[in-house]
Amino acid sequence: MSGAAAETERPAGRRQPLVAVVSSVPMIFEALRDTLGLFADVQSLPAQDGTVGFLRSIRPAAVVVDDEAVLAEARDAAEELGFLLVHLSLADGRVRVFRDGAWAAVDEGDGLRPETVRDVVAAGVFSRDET
Repeated sequence: MSGAAAETERPAGRRQPLVAVVSSVPMIFEALRDTLGLFADVQSLPAQDGTVGFLRSIRPAAVVVDDEAVLAEARDAAEELGFLLVHLSLADGRVRVFRDGAWAAVDEGDGLRPETVRDVVAAGVFSRDET
């Protein structure tokens, strides 16, 4: 990922990627905060009008979305800015990731486990850092 993505500085000077959780269900953020917080600065954003504009402003390394209403706009922003986009489909209990202009299912049958989301986000964020 380009150096344009937001990073936060840890006390020891180590930089962490910024991960935004755009959610209509507060418990989603609560479930992901500690898991993603092992390697990222995790920020909660309510799923509402204007959220995608805010994402363009903060330029996160990754975004996790559970709300269908903002998903298409988040996908457009991900294509424009190059951040990793993860969709938590609450209706069918699946995790999907948006890569190279297409959606791919992740760990079908595994459900919406925080560890699944953590692994997808970490793999996407850190593989982009190496390019």
